[in-house]
Amino acid sequence: MPALVASLIAAAGFIISAWLTRRFCNPASRLHILDHPNERSLHSRPTPRSGGIAIFAAIVIGMAAMSWWLQDFSHLVWIAAGMLLVAAVSFLDDRYGLPVLYRLVVHLLAAGFLLRGGYLLPDVTLPGAVWTLPMLVGAG
Repeated sequence: MPALVASLIAAAGFIISAWLTRRFCNPASRLHILDHPNERSLHSRPTPRSGGIAIFAAIVIGMAAMSWWLQDFSHLVWIAAGMLLVAAVSFLDDRYGLPVLYRLVVHLLAAGFLLRGGYLLPDVTLPGAVWTLPMLVGAG
């Protein structure tokens, strides 16, 4: 039964993300922001930028639904706080263009929220290899 619920929540997240992406890509939407090509671009014509908001919304809704189903909200606070910071600075950067230092500080703060929540990466495991990370890198 838990796998079925998780699958349904994932499917709902996909549907929400697809619907919101379509909505934000509509030129009539207030959140329709175009990225115009420049010398660093990988695209050759204007491309919508606000699809990340749709993905962010779907992830937050999915996390909240899963937390509600499991009746465990303890992990949600720190992850949501970090995600909200990164999403906000990314949207503002898309909209207005922010200096690199501001974005870096916000990303470090978001990483700090994850560490505060107990999310550590003490090692990296790949088939046939396990690398234990130094304390500074893995924060574990």
